[in-house]
Amino acid sequence: MDHLLRILSENWQSDTKLGKAMATYTGDVGPFGHSLPLRIAGGLHALVLTGQSDALIAAYPPNSFAHSVLEVAVSHALVAHEDFMLEWTQSPLTNQ
Repeated sequence: MDHLLRILSENWQSDTKLGKAMATYTGDVGPFGHSLPLRIAGGLHALVLTGQSDALIAAYPPNSFAHSVLEVAVSHALVAHEDFMLEWTQSPLTNQ
């Protein structure tokens, strides 16, 4: 999670639909509110679990990975699966 959140903070693309949606989000985006970073991380994990991003799967733990490989895979997944990620971040978090 440390690697993933660092990648998101260092490489966030604010000119995409997802970036613009997150920039204009109102309310508490932190851990006691809507937890947007957690929602984004959860969406990326969902892409892995559902087999939607081969590059992300290959770079995601438990596979061995280089930080730079994960960085490219995350950046690509955020753009290639932008509609999925937008929908995912609009869904409420649940405790299951």
